Amino acid sequence: MNNILRAGQELDPYIRRSEDGAFFATYKDFVLKSAFQPIVTPDGEIFAFEALLRVEHASGFCLDTGSVIESYLEHTVDLINVDRLSRNVHLRNFARLGLPTNLFINVTPIALLDSAARQDTESLLLTTLSAMNLNPSCIYLEVLEHPCDDEHCLTRTLHSLRRHGVKVAVDDYGMGASSMSRTTAMRPDVLKISKPLLDSYVAGDTQPMIEALSVAAAISAQVLIEGIEDQPSCELAKALGADLLQGYFTGRPCSIPAYRPQTDCKLLPSGSVSGGAVTGSVSSLTVPKSPFYPC
Repeated sequence: MNNILRAGQELDPYIRRSEDGAFFATYKDFVLKSAFQPIVTPDGEIFAFEALLRVEHASGFCLDTGSVIESYLEHTVDLINVDRLSRNVHLRNFARLGLPTNLFINVTPIALLDSAARQDTESLLLTTLSAMNLNPSCIYLEVLEHPCDDEHCLTRTLHSLRRHGVKVAVDDYGMGASSMSRTTAMRPDVLKISKPLLDSYVAGDTQPMIEALSVAAAISAQVLIEGIEDQPSCELAKALGADLLQGYFTGRPCSIPAYRPQTDCKLLPSGSVSGGAVTGSVSSLTVPKSPFYPC
């Protein structure tokens, strides 16, 4: 394929639905599916789910998602198309499940720059959200750590979406292009600190983590520490003052989270609401009584 998919009607022919009702997309030899991993507060409340891409070969075997994305970094058309198809699939599945919480959804900078160049940054995402009855204030666009040729345009594009209620997160701070300069210019709502920074802190190299926490404090961003894989890392993240936690210890990714919501995200369900973001306590969402979410 040599054409960039830029409108909903151009994406639709690639979208399929499985027998269990889940949406997926086919692109070249790949099948693009959704998984959802919980993001929790230190008290065990479910703050959000992150939509994660799962890639299968058309013949049925699973592929490493990161490797697939990396293979497309030099192929702009394919990278943008996979980015947009994945996001469309994730939003459809999130709406179908009716999860009464927020959604973190990845976006590659080059896809945002392509939209900005055509002056349709807001139309594709907001039209999709409207069609699926999803509240923009439930959505966190998680900007990947990929390099960008025009950081100023990237920041401006994200600010235009924020005027409609969409929130912004910086993914994997301290890795790739998720740098201090990008973060301070972007001023995200959430700063996601990567697992290597947590591992370095444990190993005695504390400066990168301290710097990341200082940057978050300076721009009034919530801190989400990734890579919470066991009890010690969970306790350390809490001690460091993390607002949010994510990792296999707090909840594994799964295609259908193991609870039935009592209401719909679009109705802004009961729970605490801060700046439009929805949080629901574990008890009010009728999940198991563990302080974390066993998927």
